[in-house]
Amino acid sequence: MTFYDVYFGYSGDGLAATEWYPEAGEVPAWWPLPVVPIKVRAQRMGVDSRGFAVPWAMFVDYDDRFWLNGNYSVYPEPSKRACMEVARTQEGYFVGLFGCPERTWSPGGGYSDPFVPLPVLNLRPA
Repeated sequence: MTFYDVYFGYSGDGLAATEWYPEAGEVPAWWPLPVVPIKVRAQRMGVDSRGFAVPWAMFVDYDDRFWLNGNYSVYPEPSKRACMEVARTQEGYFVGLFGCPERTWSPGGGYSDPFVPLPVLNLRPA
């Protein structure tokens, strides 16, 4: 997997991500995508759609790669908990943290439900 224009910065014991855009005001191409019409699992999102998930739906491994757990739900509207924007394009999954409280991820811990790994190709910070 290749990450373009992404810097993974350490914060305390966890890992945070930032994404760099060369032009002021430049936004990700996936921002205008239509939102999912109903709640759906991340693994079942349609291509060229976006929605909102809880931040703990994302996981970082010991090689500093970010993954989205495909078993987590993606919602059509943001909420206090489901603040992490998730988009699926032909290339894969993208995550935006705009509007979420500052968060870091660490490889410790795990999931009680089966983990369906979906690679996150790029992250946009808050």
